[in-house]
Amino acid sequence: MPVDVTSKEGREQCWLSRDAYWKCLDDSLEDQKKCKAAREQFEKDCSKTWVKHFDRRREYLKFKNVLESGDKEIIDEFLKNRYHK
Repeated sequence: MPVDVTSKEGREQCWLSRDAYWKCLDDSLEDQKKCKAAREQFEKDCSKTWVKHFDRRREYLKFKNVLESGDKEIIDEFLKNRYHK
């Protein structure tokens, strides 16, 4: 059951779990299998809508970083890998 994200403590716990999960993904080069425990804790500590929001936010931030690089080859490769799997 998710933590009560309407409380300050609940929100802080959700953010801590999100940050730990994102750090795991960064450290493992996006290897979902290596981050299974962190993902489960993230889903436990955050509401489903928050998990969905943070998942989308992470994808947006990755895309934004690629766009800001300005390198057409990197952008094309990112889009190819993201949308043509």
